[in-house]
Amino acid sequence: MFKEATIQGKISGSVMIVSVTQKQTRTSKPYLILKLRDDQKKEVDAKLWNMSVEEFPFDKNTVIIGEFSVGEYNGQKDFTLDMYREALESEYRMEDFINAAPYSPQKMYEYILQIADQTVLDDAYLAIIHNIYEKYKEQIFIWSAAKAVHHNIRSGFLYHTFRMVQSGIALGKVYGQALNHSLLLTGIILHDVGKLKELYTDSTGNADYTPEGSLLGHLLIGCEMIDEACNKLDLQNDENKDKILLLKHLLASHHGKQEYGAITVPQLPEAIMLNRIDMIDAEMYQCEHALEDQSNGTFTDRIFGLNNTRLYKPL
Repeated sequence: MFKEATIQGKISGSVMIVSVTQKQTRTSKPYLILKLRDDQKKEVDAKLWNMSVEEFPFDKNTVIIGEFSVGEYNGQKDFTLDMYREALESEYRMEDFINAAPYSPQKMYEYILQIADQTVLDDAYLAIIHNIYEKYKEQIFIWSAAKAVHHNIRSGFLYHTFRMVQSGIALGKVYGQALNHSLLLTGIILHDVGKLKELYTDSTGNADYTPEGSLLGHLLIGCEMIDEACNKLDLQNDENKDKILLLKHLLASHHGKQEYGAITVPQLPEAIMLNRIDMIDAEMYQCEHALEDQSNGTFTDRIFGLNNTRLYKPL
């Protein structure tokens, strides 16, 4: 629906409410910015004038039937919600509105653990992977990788890790002499496990921060989860002390720079590689998402997660 909208036109159809944010006009009158998703998975922001959050009758994840006016602002389509009502259950299928990973969560989960069993030769690392993935399996299947920017979809956590594992295997073949493959693959598989506590993800894949996530962040939480697994597995001993320290360093440094949220900067070849693989997958996801609906021969809007770059889609 939103893809086909034309400036100065009107459209109508069913949309799911993703989020509701209250704003004020220059004269202090309230209005809402509704992030809406249609059944083609296209998301837009629409204004609802003269309305406060308290007055608006619907919560996020509610499907409504809306009528919209389409204007223009800064060269882009600008949507205003004119009329709306709650959709009847017979008028929509909820799965049509859910952004989800393109692969089965079960298959991605099994692939990751299969690669771990084949590639991670260190018994302690392998035990930690299985402990965490089995303990949090139910969450892992649906968890988003982020509230926004990249892999912020249902099963996005798995999808992000699934693709990074494939990149790690490929790059490991090129730079094998400089890398401890068991450490690198374990770091890839576990680098974002802190997000299982940093974020809460609902059944549609929409995520928001937990108090623990806001106060601590997933890098620190992930290191704590490694310690919890080690205590459970009786791995907190002199034999494993150094290797656990190296693994926690990969988690603590995988954002690359402290201004990007890293606890420390990468100081191991495996930590450098993990950071680069993470960045590649996050940025390529944003490229794919931005160009998916873009017309050939045109530029996208500026993309925050890509340093405000405008991507070009060739003819």
